[in-house]
Amino acid sequence: RKKGLIKIIFDLPTRVNHSFSDSLSTLLVENTSDSWMEMYGKLEEYYEKHGSARPPIDKSTLGNWVQKQRHWRDKNMLSKIRINLLEKFHDWIWDAYEAYWSEKFEALKKFFEENEHSNVPQKHPLLGKWVHKQRTLFNKNKLSKEKIYLSEEKISLLNTLDFVWDAKDKRWLDKYQLLKEYAIKNGHANPPAREKIIGQWVSNLRSVYTRRQENRLRKGEETTLTTQRIKLLQKLPGWTWRVRSKQENKT
Repeated sequence: RKKGLIKIIFDLPTRVNHSFSDSLSTLLVENTSDSWMEMYGKLEEYYEKHGSARPPIDKSTLGNWVQKQRHWRDKNMLSKIRINLLEKFHDWIWDAYEAYWSEKFEALKKFFEENEHSNVPQKHPLLGKWVHKQRTLFNKNKLSKEKIYLSEEKISLLNTLDFVWDAKDKRWLDKYQLLKEYAIKNGHANPPAREKIIGQWVSNLRSVYTRRQENRLRKGEETTLTTQRIKLLQKLPGWTWRVRSKQENKT
């Protein structure tokens, strides 16, 4: 015996355009029990494997299907039975924005675990713009007494990844990342002063460090080399605070 309907005929008014007809057909196919339960089964498999019912939205068929369930519920086009089935997953979220935010946060968490920092380059294809957006929302919070643009919960979550909120810190860490890449490539973190971007920057850091040790920092240099930044630099292979001159190397 065959399951489901064999054929459905739409008797629509002639004035209805093809776009509407195609959309109706697609909606019917996607909502048929067999098709829906098949995708639900795939979501169950994903949940068992990853411990989460939030597959990537951007790049997967399952992620797109999950997103459509949220859309259909908002339009009152999802049955109570299916709503209950989806809500069995402990981390199911109906709010599309919250789901998107959580997905990006998990990606940032993975980046943090792999790189030991959350200073994502703005050109990063998956996270660059999103991370920049979080800083923008955070700054809007400071300017507004009535509206909360980024919740305390989200701020706390980002802080667990040592998130950089300040633009000046971001610029410093960008240069540090370039220095780290230089060290990996060359086996040391002592670029010549002529090295593009980081050469003069490193030379300046050493000068600030010397003045810091001698308690004669100039105005505004107090935040240039914090204890945390010193530790980061000292973790780099071959880092030294004083580079021997050519004359010293000869003697």
